[in-house]
Amino acid sequence: SIDTDTYCHLLNSLLCGPGCSYVVQRARPARTFVRRGSNEGLRSRCQLNGLSLQYDFCRISHMTQSALTLFLPAALFAVGAIVARKYRNEWYFWTKPLPVAWILVWFFLHLDQRAGSESAWILTGLVLGLIGDILLLWKRSFLPGFVAFIGGHVAYVVAFAHSAWSLPLQFALLAFVPAAIYLVLAVPRLRKRSALPVVVSYMIFENAMFLFALNRDWDIGVFFASLGAFLFCLSDGFWGWNRFVRELENPGLFILGTYYPAQALIAWGVIYF
Repeated sequence: SIDTDTYCHLLNSLLCGPGCSYVVQRARPARTFVRRGSNEGLRSRCQLNGLSLQYDFCRISHMTQSALTLFLPAALFAVGAIVARKYRNEWYFWTKPLPVAWILVWFFLHLDQRAGSESAWILTGLVLGLIGDILLLWKRSFLPGFVAFIGGHVAYVVAFAHSAWSLPLQFALLAFVPAAIYLVLAVPRLRKRSALPVVVSYMIFENAMFLFALNRDWDIGVFFASLGAFLFCLSDGFWGWNRFVRELENPGLFILGTYYPAQALIAWGVIYF
């Protein structure tokens, strides 16, 4: 069980988006549900288990609409890129950058005056990710594209690294176990030994990003951002295996199908929570 103040804080974290007008506070024990309308929007007041919950449905509706404007176009662009990679390679050049470009535009439009350094670093990471997407379309620009993606990982690490370290050491070490297993499986099978620094670098920065995403005051936004960081790790793992070890049967589905949701979830978690 948790105390009332902690429960109030969790409810605030779960439900509130930018400008949200609800308030969660202590109240007399009761079990009532009363609705009332007003010109300013429909409000609900609930009293459950000693808590009073009051929030503006118009704000919740705005958050839902914003989610649709982010995830629906990004999903459509992502499906187009995945299909183009498999069936129409000549279209892939144009479709691959579209999902991240849309996420970047959405993120920029949803920044407000309260946006701090975390949002600025996330914006930087999205820009570098988009640059990396474009550069990796050509084999001769692999190194600049790789550097752009590493820079994006660093930007995300800096964005998430505002909290004092609180994760147990055992948990941090446990998070590196999948990366260690991946390296044990991949390194002996590398087509070229020169790819070893690339693979190891990706593993280090990916896991650092994931751990720093987890190492924050826990709320629903941290969950979304951490899920995005985890999917980013999966995407880079699929990409490294496909490029340096053995080609996957449907690389677009595995690589892009985890990469685009990763970027979208990170952007959503930072903006709205």
